[in-house]
Amino acid sequence: MNFQTLRVWVVVFLIKNCNFFNISKTNSTMTINIKKLIIICLFLITGLTLSAQNKKSQNISGKVTYLNVALPNVNIIVNNNEQGTESDEKGNYLIKANIGDVITYNYVGFEIITILTEDITRVLNIEMVVKANDLDEIVIKSTNKESDYNKSKERFSTSKGLVNQEAAGYSVVYIGGNKIDLIYASLTEALDGRVAGVRLDRSTGKLAIRTKTSIFYDAPVLWDVDGVIFTDEPPINFASIENIFILKSLAATNLYGSLGAGGVIVITTKIGALINSIEEKKNIAKQYTNKTIYNNDAFVISEKEMWNSNKTIILKGFNNKQKAFDYYQNNIQPQPDSFSETIKIARLFNAYYNDRDISINILNELLIKYQKNPEIVKAIAYQIDHLNANVEAEKIYEKVFTLRPAYAQSYRDLANVYIKNNKFKRAWRMYMGYMLQQKVDSEQKINELLFNEMEWLYYNRKNQAGIKESFVPNNTISEFRKDIRLIFEWNTSEAEFNLEFVNPDKQSYVFEHNLISNKELIENEKKIGYSSKEFFIDYLGAEGWLINITYLGNKKPEPTFFKVTIYTNWGSPNQSENIHVFNFEKERDKFQLFKLTNQ
Repeated sequence: MNFQTLRVWVVVFLIKNCNFFNISKTNSTMTINIKKLIIICLFLITGLTLSAQNKKSQNISGKVTYLNVALPNVNIIVNNNEQGTESDEKGNYLIKANIGDVITYNYVGFEIITILTEDITRVLNIEMVVKANDLDEIVIKSTNKESDYNKSKERFSTSKGLVNQEAAGYSVVYIGGNKIDLIYASLTEALDGRVAGVRLDRSTGKLAIRTKTSIFYDAPVLWDVDGVIFTDEPPINFASIENIFILKSLAATNLYGSLGAGGVIVITTKIGALINSIEEKKNIAKQYTNKTIYNNDAFVISEKEMWNSNKTIILKGFNNKQKAFDYYQNNIQPQPDSFSETIKIARLFNAYYNDRDISINILNELLIKYQKNPEIVKAIAYQIDHLNANVEAEKIYEKVFTLRPAYAQSYRDLANVYIKNNKFKRAWRMYMGYMLQQKVDSEQKINELLFNEMEWLYYNRKNQAGIKESFVPNNTISEFRKDIRLIFEWNTSEAEFNLEFVNPDKQSYVFEHNLISNKELIENEKKIGYSSKEFFIDYLGAEGWLINITYLGNKKPEPTFFKVTIYTNWGSPNQSENIHVFNFEKERDKFQLFKLTNQ
């Protein structure tokens, strides 16, 4: 065992067996056992030093294209150095880079593309995109503050009609007008920090709502005052405010269109109307109605179709499990083959021949072959998760942790599998170990996902987890519970895709995970080391929701594997989960992943 591996296991041992700190989310204070912390720091620092000493360059090759046509003479440099290379007449290139270096692809008239190299980076096939001058980069930040306001049960009016909170199916935060202190210079300042996730964005000077229930990143709030829409803070006298209703969830804001993506603050005044004309109010409201309607353009493909191949079709033809397995061992296994093909075959023996053990054995053999490749190991782990083989999954995720001990995703995955194996104390210590490493008040997106799962442990397994820290949840138990929680995970950080959420009214919203639309997000994912995204749906409604995906590639010839975990009745005693695994090879087509309904 080398020192790096020993260092990782010592850190894991300390996390599993030591209560080395106390943390208070309310006042951001932390009490730490100094001696134990010094031990961890010494191991971490020593490991980092050795890692720096052993840093070696690696060859990275690929092809640069535009609309599937080779693009020559693209300027390719590492860390903005003058020395670099260019793509040849066929678009091919070869360059050397270290782990953590940034490779930049630059060509006149096209967007500049930057890629952070990782331990696994060997092939980067780049598709250039024509420069668009109107693209705005979105800065992702996160903050968590406790809300102590009760929700009003009364109906209230908006530009979209009357809202009955008890029948709406989603939560509304209520603030009485008499709670607004007149000492503030603006309503924005008065509301900053008063409710969990509501804050003043210093860069724009506008109020923003950050909430785990939104599929969007920070965007300025939309104001709805007595049925009149404002994109900026409305000119309103504090003394005239009677009620403030804050709509944070996806289900609550979807009718307002893209401008409502950052949440909506509904205000009713004592006067009752800023504009008397009902017709004028309706005309203003129409501007902010979501006009993006789903046009049924997603291909419906079953998971069985997705996992078919020429070899799986041959194996199905035997209609005999043992004969099929003998053929696999004698004719397929000895041949050099792609790991994705072997995963398809492993999946076949469980899905078609109903033999879970053969499937697990094939995956374990594949694991031995690719045990030093964290992306392939993750793809294998997804299949093990799909088989509900939690004991085997724990071993695999511990393996991933040794390969990538500094990755946020490694902590989250290992904590999650500990929960499945009823090792709640270990799960809690993994979460807290990561929070200590990254600082609990960090503005990193993955922290929010981890904190939500910590809330689950706090509400559902507090005693078994041995929680002794001063932990303050962000939500009450009723606010915490949701109809649906969706966790999307992907095995390679280079994956680019768009997720489309279609509500019961057929209105469409798209979460874009690609370098052109969300460059900062992907860079942040690589720096912190995570590849997952969390979505909540408060209320399914009678018609349900559609979830579609457009896969845009991963710059490598291998497919991308997605694991989607659907939690129904999240946070409640009858919570259940269902794991789906997808592999995407074909780019650009939009596929329907599933339809979520009450049935």
